[in-house]
Amino acid sequence: MSQSRLAAVGSDPPLAMEVTYHSGCPGCRVDKRKAERAGKFPFAELALIWIVTICSKKIRDLHIAKAQEDIGF
Repeated sequence: MSQSRLAAVGSDPPLAMEVTYHSGCPGCRVDKRKAERAGKFPFAELALIWIVTICSKKIRDLHIAKAQEDIGF
């Protein structure tokens, strides 16, 4: 809506809502992490995924596990 239309209706534009996070809520935890890290690239999470991928590949390459079912995560 344009400002002139808002003035004609007599309502103000919506204000920024205060965000509340609930403990134990996985969605709130993700939203809080996003808000704290606005604009930053998640290098720590990327490094963790990279390490797990490399380690699981090495287990298969070195024939530590005899079958696919022997690899447990």
